Order: sequence, then structure tokens, then C-alpha cells
Amino acid sequence: MGKKHIIAAIFLLAGFITGIAAGLDFNNILIGPASTALFISILFTLLLFDVRLSEGILMCLANWMIVSIAEGVLYSIVGAYDMQNELVVNLVVSGALVIFALLIYITIGRRFETGAFRMTIGMWIVFDLILLVLIMMTSFFMFLIVYQIQDNRIELVGRVLLSVSSFAIILLLFVFVYYYSSACEFRIREEMLDDQIEQQREYYQLLLSKEEETRKFRHDIIADLVGLLHYCDKGEYAQLKQYLEEMAGAISGISSKTYDVGNELASAMINYYLNPEKTDCEVEVIGMIPDKISVNDRDLGIILSNIVRNAVGAAGNTRDGHIQVKISTGKKYINIIIKNTFDGDLLFDKNGIPVTTKAQKREHGFGLQNVTELVKKNNGEYNFTSMDGIFSAEIYLPV
Repeated sequence: MGKKHIIAAIFLLAGFITGIAAGLDFNNILIGPASTALFISILFTLLLFDVRLSEGILMCLANWMIVSIAEGVLYSIVGAYDMQNELVVNLVVSGALVIFALLIYITIGRRFETGAFRMTIGMWIVFDLILLVLIMMTSFFMFLIVYQIQDNRIELVGRVLLSVSSFAIILLLFVFVYYYSSACEFRIREEMLDDQIEQQREYYQLLLSKEEETRKFRHDIIADLVGLLHYCDKGEYAQLKQYLEEMAGAISGISSKTYDVGNELASAMINYYLNPEKTDCEVEVIGMIPDKISVNDRDLGIILSNIVRNAVGAAGNTRDGHIQVKISTGKKYINIIIKNTFDGDLLFDKNGIPVTTKAQKREHGFGLQNVTELVKKNNGEYNFTSMDGIFSAEIYLPV
């Protein structure tokens, strides 16, 4: 946690304590502890976590309704004991909620994948609507149980059944969302892995083609040397120059068919996307990556493939597309800078990540988000900037 996160957590705790201290006297009006606490929770969710405004609001509403359902169930259980002191009842319910949340986090919460609840806005809306319906149902049945049933035993059974069923529905809802989101993320990662396999296959085919042409060149080199000696002996320097230019063109043709940046996997990614058959942009690749670095191959492949693919997609939509890949290696870090032309305006979120303008935001926004997560995971840094129609992605990774 950084300094701003600690300060935010202190203010959030202060707001929570203030809300409890204010009691429930103002819950029936617009401005009171309940609405104020909801606003504070939305504010600090946006500050503490990597979410957009709409996502943060929907997430807080979902949390709010889940806590409300749990609170209603706990008040129902406590109400069966006919406690008269309102302060004691509030403290018991609040304490039970906090203890229950901590137990969930300690037992199963820390085992969740970090991206398991990264849902689309549509899924969050559906999730909130289901919770809203559940709140209405539990409130209605609680009213019937408390005020319409006269038999104490039936009332107790009703309270127990409503409590168990409410928690069971919430649990099943979480299980469904967790596995649905995990399946979506797994599918996207599978597609990315398939892309990487295809990239490596095509790269090795390029290497085989290059090796074949190199063997042919070596096979003919003796004949070429004989021809050069012949022109030298005859003093036919014009023909000699033309012959050398033809030889240089053959060598250039072999070397220009693939980009070699030293690291086999990085070369595969760059060649797959910057192959002349895939892009008609002007391409420039400079620098080398050591073959063995601290970043594992999978992470390096995902980082490079996403950035280069975005560069090809953006530059391909411009009139004079240009892509530059520049790599430099220092004692501690590898600096990868990929610049490309683009049309239009770019928006950046609060973390400095470009916001996708494509319709399928779930699919396309996933790429750069993965890049930033993997860069952070490997103790690196990233910086995305745009100026005068040039987008620049700068990545620092440890050697």
C-alpha cells in the first residue's frame, strides 16, 4: 500500500466510525449515515482499487445490498431474543458482520484469483438487479414472519429458514459469478496462448526459410568470387560494381525477411505481427534483448505481443503508418519503447492506461490491462503517452 492508500483507509475508517456513532436516527431522510456511508464507500473504492467510475458505483451498490441482506438476517436472529437496548443490538449486528467478513476472507477469500470478479458493466447490472429482487423478497417475508404470524414456534422456524435461504442464495450467486468470470478469463487466456503458439510456429517457418536461402547463397558464393576475380583481372570495374550491388541485394533480401532482437521468443512475437504480409506500415526494429532474463517467457510474450499488436492495429488505420521498436539493455533494466502512428484522440484512465474505443471492451481492454499487471508483477514500470499523432509505450523490465 502506498501513502495515499493508507490515508484513504484512515479516512474510510473514520467515516465508518462516524456513521456508527450517528446511529440510525436519520436513515429515513436523504442525507444521513446510510447515504453518507454509501457515498464514502464509492469514493474510496475508486481511490483504492483499479476500477472505472461506473464499475465502482455498481460494485459498491452490490456490496451495500449484500451487507443489507446480511444485516436484515442478523437483526432477525437478534430480534428473536427480544433485546431492548438498541445500542447493544447495533453493536452485536455490526460486530457479527465484521467477524463474518473476516472469516470469509481468511478461509476462502485469499484463494480467489485476482481477476475472478472483474465483470463487465452488463454483468454488474444483472448482479445488482438480482440482489435488489432478493432484498425485496427477504423484506416482504420478514414482514410476514414478524407481524403476521402469531405462533412463536412458527415464527422462529420462519426466521431460521429465511436466514439460511438468504445466505445460501448469496453464496450460490457468488459461486456462479466467480466461475463465470473465471471461465471468461480462462477462455481469453487460452486464446492468447493459441496466438503465441501460432506466432512461434510462423517464426520458426521464417527461420527455416531464411536458413534455406542462406544455404543457397553459400552454395553460390564460390561462383560469385570467381566472377568478381574475372572482372578485377579485366579491369571492368563498372560490371564489378553492378555485380557487387546484386550480391548486396541478395544478402539484404535474406536479412530483411526476419527481425532478430537476440531473444528467441521476443523475435517470434515481433516477426509474427510485423511481418510484411501482415502490415504495410514502415517498420523499424532497433536493439537487442538478452536471451536469458529474469522475466519468464510467458510474461515476456504476453507483454510484447499485446503492445506490438496494438501498434499494428493503430498504425494500420493511418495514411502513412509507421512503427518503431527500440530496445536498450542496461545493467539492471531492459527498456522497450514501441512507437506508432494513430488517428483520433486517446483517453487515459487514472492509471495511465489508454481506454479502448472498440465496442467489445471486455475483449480488447484486456490486453493492456494484462501488460500492466505483468509489468508490476515483475517489478517493472510502464509509461503510455501520446503526442502529435504518435503513441508511445515504454516498458522497463529487470534483466
